[in-house]
Amino acid sequence: MGESRHRNPLSAVATPDPGSAKVHSMTTMLSTSCDTAFEELSWRADGLCAQTDPDAFFPSQGESARDAKRICAGCGVRQRCLEYAIAKDERFGIWGGLNGRERRRISGRGRSPGGAAKSR
Repeated sequence: MGESRHRNPLSAVATPDPGSAKVHSMTTMLSTSCDTAFEELSWRADGLCAQTDPDAFFPSQGESARDAKRICAGCGVRQRCLEYAIAKDERFGIWGGLNGRERRRISGRGRSPGGAAKSR
Protein backbone atom coordinates (compact mmCIF):
# COMPACT_ATOMS: atom_id res chain seq x y z
CA MET A 1 0.00 0.00 0.00
CA GLY A 2 1.16 3.44 -0.78
CA GLU A 3 2.00 5.83 1.95
CA SER A 4 -0.65 8.56 2.26
CA ARG A 5 0.54 12.01 2.99
CA HIS A 6 -1.61 14.33 5.01
CA ARG A 7 -0.74 17.98 4.91
CA ASN A 8 -0.80 19.84 8.19
CA PRO A 9 -3.28 22.71 7.67
CA LEU A 10 -1.29 24.86 10.08
CA SER A 11 1.89 24.57 8.02
CA ALA A 12 0.62 27.33 5.72
CA VAL A 13 0.08 29.74 8.62
CA ALA A 14 2.89 32.23 8.99
CA THR A 15 4.33 32.17 12.48
CA PRO A 16 5.65 35.56 13.59
CA ASP A 17 9.21 35.80 14.82
CA PRO A 18 9.11 35.62 18.67
CA GLY A 19 11.30 38.72 18.79
CA SER A 20 9.04 40.76 16.52
CA ALA A 21 7.30 43.93 17.65
CA LYS A 22 3.91 42.33 16.89
CA VAL A 23 4.54 39.41 19.25
CA HIS A 24 5.92 41.77 21.92
CA SER A 25 2.87 44.02 21.58
CA MET A 26 0.45 41.08 21.81
CA THR A 27 2.29 39.66 24.83
CA THR A 28 2.26 43.03 26.58
CA MET A 29 -1.45 43.49 25.86
CA LEU A 30 -2.31 40.03 27.19
CA SER A 31 -0.15 40.52 30.28
CA THR A 32 -1.71 43.92 30.97
CA SER A 33 -5.23 42.51 30.52
CA CYS A 34 -4.52 39.66 32.95
CA ASP A 35 -2.95 42.03 35.49
CA THR A 36 -5.93 44.39 35.22
CA ALA A 37 -8.41 41.53 35.65
CA PHE A 38 -6.50 40.25 38.68
CA GLU A 39 -6.32 43.72 40.26
CA GLU A 40 -9.99 44.28 39.53
CA LEU A 41 -10.90 41.21 41.59
CA SER A 42 -8.10 41.14 44.17
CA TRP A 43 -10.28 42.97 46.72
CA ARG A 44 -12.54 39.92 46.94
CA ALA A 45 -10.07 38.03 49.13
CA ASP A 46 -10.38 40.81 51.72
CA GLY A 47 -14.19 40.71 51.77
CA LEU A 48 -15.92 39.38 54.85
CA CYS A 49 -18.07 37.32 52.49
CA ALA A 50 -14.99 35.24 51.67
CA GLN A 51 -15.15 33.94 55.24
CA THR A 52 -18.89 33.26 55.18
CA ASP A 53 -21.28 30.79 53.60
CA PRO A 54 -21.89 32.12 50.06
CA ASP A 55 -25.52 31.00 50.22
CA ALA A 56 -26.17 33.86 52.66
CA PHE A 57 -25.43 36.31 49.85
CA PHE A 58 -27.77 34.62 47.38
CA PRO A 59 -30.99 34.11 49.32
CA SER A 60 -33.86 32.30 47.66
CA GLN A 61 -37.00 34.24 46.89
CA GLY A 62 -38.78 35.00 50.14
CA GLU A 63 -35.68 34.47 52.30
CA SER A 64 -34.20 37.37 54.22
CA ALA A 65 -30.96 39.01 53.11
CA ARG A 66 -30.61 40.74 56.48
CA ASP A 67 -27.65 38.62 57.64
CA ALA A 68 -25.72 39.22 54.41
CA LYS A 69 -26.38 42.95 54.56
CA ARG A 70 -25.23 43.03 58.19
CA ILE A 71 -21.96 41.33 57.19
CA CYS A 72 -21.49 43.81 54.34
CA ALA A 73 -22.06 46.76 56.67
CA GLY A 74 -18.83 45.93 58.52
CA CYS A 75 -16.77 45.00 55.47
CA GLY A 76 -13.71 47.01 54.50
CA VAL A 77 -14.18 46.44 50.75
CA ARG A 78 -17.91 47.14 50.66
CA GLN A 79 -17.60 50.18 48.37
CA ARG A 80 -15.34 48.38 45.88
CA CYS A 81 -17.72 45.43 45.90
CA LEU A 82 -20.70 47.69 45.21
CA GLU A 83 -18.86 49.54 42.43
CA TYR A 84 -17.87 46.23 40.84
CA ALA A 85 -21.43 44.89 40.98
CA ILE A 86 -22.85 48.05 39.42
CA ALA A 87 -20.17 48.16 36.70
CA LYS A 88 -20.72 44.49 35.83
CA ASP A 89 -24.51 44.78 36.17
CA GLU A 90 -24.68 41.90 38.63
CA ARG A 91 -28.37 41.07 38.81
CA PHE A 92 -28.41 38.56 41.62
CA GLY A 93 -27.13 38.38 45.16
CA ILE A 94 -26.04 40.85 47.77
CA TRP A 95 -23.05 42.89 46.63
CA GLY A 96 -21.78 45.83 48.63
CA GLY A 97 -24.73 45.50 50.99
CA LEU A 98 -27.41 45.92 48.32
CA ASN A 99 -29.58 43.53 46.35
CA GLY A 100 -30.01 43.72 42.57
CA ARG A 101 -33.04 46.00 42.68
CA GLU A 102 -31.31 48.42 45.08
CA ARG A 103 -28.19 48.50 42.89
CA ARG A 104 -30.22 49.20 39.76
CA ARG A 105 -32.04 51.99 41.56
CA ILE A 106 -28.87 53.83 42.58
CA SER A 107 -27.17 53.24 39.22
CA GLY A 108 -30.13 54.59 37.28
CA ARG A 109 -30.63 51.33 35.39
CA GLY A 110 -33.94 50.65 37.09
CA ARG A 111 -35.61 53.82 35.85
CA SER A 112 -36.63 55.15 32.49
CA PRO A 113 -35.65 58.71 31.48
CA GLY A 114 -39.04 60.00 32.71
CA GLY A 115 -38.35 58.64 36.19
CA ALA A 116 -40.93 55.85 36.13
CA ALA A 117 -39.81 52.32 36.88
CA LYS A 118 -38.94 50.33 33.78
CA SER A 119 -41.37 47.60 32.95
CA ARG A 120 -40.09 44.14 32.17
